[in-house]
Amino acid sequence: MADLFEKGISFGLGLATVTKEKGEEIIDSLVEKGELSRENAPDILDKLLSKAEEERKILKKQIDKGVQKAMDDINIPTKKDVEQLNDKMDKIIDRLDEIESQQSKSSE
Repeated sequence: MADLFEKGISFGLGLATVTKEKGEEIIDSLVEKGELSRENAPDILDKLLSKAEEERKILKKQIDKGVQKAMDDINIPTKKDVEQLNDKMDKIIDRLDEIESQQSKSSE
């Protein structure tokens, strides 16, 4: 199994970029070369695609962490930060409207 993954990488694909079609090409190539039996091919393809999906998830997490770190380093507010500020502004506006309403009632 580890040999299969090494062969996939040696095809220049890398696990994170393996699609079903590319995986099938790898498996077909191995079957043609006699390095894999046709009976084992579907099982190996499933494992290859599963491993590729795991690698994509790991890569995505690493990219997300890198982007978040870069945003933190340059102090860019996140969407959540902006939403919290908007919520606070809405409360302040509501309170000011309340005070204005009370003042206009008391001056009548």
